[in-house]
Amino acid sequence: VHPGVTSNEDGLEQTVAFVVPRAGHIIDHDSVDAHCRAAMAPFKRPRRLIVVDELPKTATGKIQRFSLRAQLDAQYQIDAQYQIDAQ
Repeated sequence: VHPGVTSNEDGLEQTVAFVVPRAGHIIDHDSVDAHCRAAMAPFKRPRRLIVVDELPKTATGKIQRFSLRAQLDAQYQIDAQYQIDAQ
């Protein structure tokens, strides 16, 4: 498993979705999850939803996936540190 990919207790990779809310809207995680359950195959459904103000893009408008992976890595490090400290 890549260090930037979340995994469950079985060590399986989990899908993560970075979402940008429309202006004036608040993301309802349960609503997005229900939509994904209805529209996607179970293995494609994101297990984690991360709300961001904007997606990082290159000068040509392509999404910088490496930046999102770095953001996920940073969040994973914080989560892991919190879990260790909480024990």
